[in-house]
Amino acid sequence: MAKSKPISPGISAGIKAGCPFCLARKTGVPKVGETIRILSDIRAGEIGKVVPAPPIFEPHKITIYVEGDPPDNTWTVDTMAYLIERFPGPPVPDWAPPISLKEAEELDGRVVQFCEKSISSRGWRPNLPYFYAVINYIWYNRLPLEALEVWKVLQAHGVAKNWQVRLTSLFKEGRDLLVIAEGRKPVKKKRVQPLYAEFK
Repeated sequence: MAKSKPISPGISAGIKAGCPFCLARKTGVPKVGETIRILSDIRAGEIGKVVPAPPIFEPHKITIYVEGDPPDNTWTVDTMAYLIERFPGPPVPDWAPPISLKEAEELDGRVVQFCEKSISSRGWRPNLPYFYAVINYIWYNRLPLEALEVWKVLQAHGVAKNWQVRLTSLFKEGRDLLVIAEGRKPVKKKRVQPLYAEFK
């Protein structure tokens, strides 16, 4: 029997902090009759009910019906490609960034990867190229996040308190440099209710 893949430190800390994305990564495949919410990609925020699927379907794929769609309009969700949660999900954590669900999930994935690459047998030390990827994502998508808000996401995923000053300073300096060199200032209207997404 194959051993299950161990949970990464970033995901493990995220689960303890109530991160909906980290919790969803371990949710398993929902059963017929359960209600789910899509957390990732262009359909992030849509809520649907799992309905019976043809027997030829792969076990990691489900068929859902989204309320409000025509009765015979269903779509297939690959649970290995989309991040999903059983609905209603956990309460929104206090540290959740004030950006859309889709962008929050994409940011979370980069933070988790940063945490994974920053731990070794010698302990925890930030892998700066992966932190630069976090900064780049926030800058490129023009997300109006403050350094403290970014820090709260990092801390929720296991980054030690003693790195707060270094990483928040690096974030501010890095984003400012990108804005001056390339443009793309943060867009205030992208600041929304945390983990909110419009859906049908």
